[in-house]
Amino acid sequence: MGNIRNEFIGWMRKQIKRTGEPYKVNTINQYTSALRHTTAKLKDLDIESADLFQYDTYEKFIKVYQILIRHPMMREIELADGNKAYSNGMKMYLKFLQERTGKAVADEAEKVDFSWTGFYSKLADSLLLYKNNRKQLLKILYQIFDTTEIKNSLIYKGEALKDVCPFTIFGIFNKGSNANRTKLLGQFAVEFGIEEKVPVTFEGIPVLNPMMAWLFAGNEAADNGDIDNLWELFEAAIKYADGNTGRRNDVINYYNKVIKQKCAKWNVSMGLYWIRPWNYLPLDDRTRRYCIKYNIYSPLGNIIGSWKQPPEGESYLQVVEELKNTFMPEEREGVHSFPELSLAAWLDGQSDSASINSKEEISESDAADTENEEETNKNFWWLNANPKLWNFAEIGVGEEVEWTLYSDNGNKRRIFQNFLDAKAGDVVIGYESTPVKQIVALGKVSRENDGEFIYIRKTESLTNPIPLSDIKYLDELQNMECFVNTQGSFFKLARHEYDILLEIIREQNPLPKEVSADTYTKDDFLREVFMPAMEYDALVSLVNRKKNVILQGAPGVGKTFAAKRLAYSIMGCKDESRICSVQFHQSYSYEDFIMGYRPCEEGFRLEYGIFYNFCKKAENKPKEPFFFIIDEINRGNLSKIFGELLMLIENDKRGQKMVLAYNGLPFAVPDNIHIIGMMNTADRSLAMIDYALRRRFSFFHVRPAFKSSGFMEYQRNLNNHNFDRLIMVIEELNEAIINDASLGEGFVIGHSYFCEGEQFQEQWLHEIVEYDIVPILEEYWYDDKAKAKSWSDRLYGALNE
Repeated sequence: MGNIRNEFIGWMRKQIKRTGEPYKVNTINQYTSALRHTTAKLKDLDIESADLFQYDTYEKFIKVYQILIRHPMMREIELADGNKAYSNGMKMYLKFLQERTGKAVADEAEKVDFSWTGFYSKLADSLLLYKNNRKQLLKILYQIFDTTEIKNSLIYKGEALKDVCPFTIFGIFNKGSNANRTKLLGQFAVEFGIEEKVPVTFEGIPVLNPMMAWLFAGNEAADNGDIDNLWELFEAAIKYADGNTGRRNDVINYYNKVIKQKCAKWNVSMGLYWIRPWNYLPLDDRTRRYCIKYNIYSPLGNIIGSWKQPPEGESYLQVVEELKNTFMPEEREGVHSFPELSLAAWLDGQSDSASINSKEEISESDAADTENEEETNKNFWWLNANPKLWNFAEIGVGEEVEWTLYSDNGNKRRIFQNFLDAKAGDVVIGYESTPVKQIVALGKVSRENDGEFIYIRKTESLTNPIPLSDIKYLDELQNMECFVNTQGSFFKLARHEYDILLEIIREQNPLPKEVSADTYTKDDFLREVFMPAMEYDALVSLVNRKKNVILQGAPGVGKTFAAKRLAYSIMGCKDESRICSVQFHQSYSYEDFIMGYRPCEEGFRLEYGIFYNFCKKAENKPKEPFFFIIDEINRGNLSKIFGELLMLIENDKRGQKMVLAYNGLPFAVPDNIHIIGMMNTADRSLAMIDYALRRRFSFFHVRPAFKSSGFMEYQRNLNNHNFDRLIMVIEELNEAIINDASLGEGFVIGHSYFCEGEQFQEQWLHEIVEYDIVPILEEYWYDDKAKAKSWSDRLYGALNE
């Protein structure tokens, strides 16, 4: 760690104290020595190293720093030193690492190929051609949604839009998952004849809050001229960026009009950036915070940071033009363009999120922390989401959503004081109103209000949502603010109300128990499942790539046994909480699998099925693999069971959302879910899997493993001549079955019939032949009894020699 220490010393020599003086060499040496050695004096520390220079990133050090400053011996150490070299040294090291992170994200931004910018500019040019033919443009947009089967986000209060602005068209794909964005843009390319390569990565693009994806206020904006103003700004901005300097005043005039319109504000600058990324500065929240944090190209960073409301057009263009003239030359370190600046801001925001988590000593993606951390000074809130505008399903666990303090009309939201009182770390219960009427998520206030938004991060999707009817009539909750005052969206919860709600939530959504799962490796799999190593490697590759695999084979080849152990080996441990097993049958339905109405005391209630719940469970741990195992998969009516999820289970459709028929809400199959099905190829009573489902699964043939090294070792350990002779006859029998025109490889006898014990017993072997193998042969050759008897006699003969 000598390099980081020397780098810190060099940085300290450049720092200026509040008195205007540089730090003395002696002070720098004291700080450096304290950072290296003083931590060793603190007792009972659970950290990796006492040399603090071992923690060479802000994210690593902030966690250790929080532990050290709260240590009971900290005050004693400070008094002994007399000059606070230890605490002051840590603060300076923290500042050093934070600045170092800012440089790192700028360096990272330099390496990115912003290939999306060409496509976005060409799309803007194509849209401009429809400035005076917007009805035709709307028809094309609706056709794009129909073709891609992505939810149409251009519906206003259940009705088709009368008009649309070009920035909002960009907004509909600058939100949500990358897969959906690429799918939409691919269809845009087809409809508008764009030859630029369709982007699949979107580095440096600020995205919209799904609650505020439009830059105009619905159909009334078509009548009051707001949409016309947006089109005029769109045209002027393109012309000015492309070299027509005479359009500068038009940009300023229409920009000034638009920022005063409903729904526009800061989003206008994002729209300008989308249509000409190399010419306009996005003023999204992340970019503004980054500019003031590092005061980029002083004093421009401070100017940008001082804007509490969108600036006037002249001020905005002046900063844009000065930045373009000031950007670092390509050969020097730093950001060189607006896309690099936007990406650097995003990367820095990711770093800030990590440090916020560390400062709070919580992991936002870990639901258990919602109730386990110290809550003495925390508030508790109830957040209403209107599914007609947005819903919690659109937000991934760990993602942040902005909640506006003001309505589209500029009026304060109801119970405005609640928005002002919310603090970072406060706990939020997420409720969705009509038609859902359920508690569906838990979250936290991730950042306090900035005058325009508060910020909420989702920490858990509830596998079993809590219906409003389950809590509405509880005596203890009758005075809840959201019940007393139904007008509003952000309500205060008393501590006892939160405790009652959490108890109800945990009855239906218990936290996973911390169980130490035994490790399980490839070697463990090969030792237990008699499969060649090359076949195992191919199977694992197939599961990871395709996501959906069916193990097919004759009865007794060990498909069910192998499926769970395959999951263990990929997870690396025997974690049963990440595995779910079901067996399909003719009566199994969509209502069992996804959701359906069930009778209850009040009539009928929507209840969620096993696969839906498992998907919600997997959402809460997106970095860990989950396995859904389906036995006898071909016994069910698969199209009926999977319904619209038939598309969502495809490996390239994972994470894409589709509106479900029963609840009308978007749903996605998480990328970390793997589906393993099993089917017997010898079952004559079943039809083959239809081609629609067959295309979505890969099929892996599991064969008898009598010749595998694992089975032969097992056979040697039994050390019994009768067993050896019987296996020889079984192998000959399998050859006869394979060569039989009415049977074939799918009807052979599997090895698992003979793998029930480590010690040989004659009675066990006789029972296998008489009660398992012979009845199968009589079924196979029911029209050739002589052949069935001949092979039965040979099997019995092997046991009696």
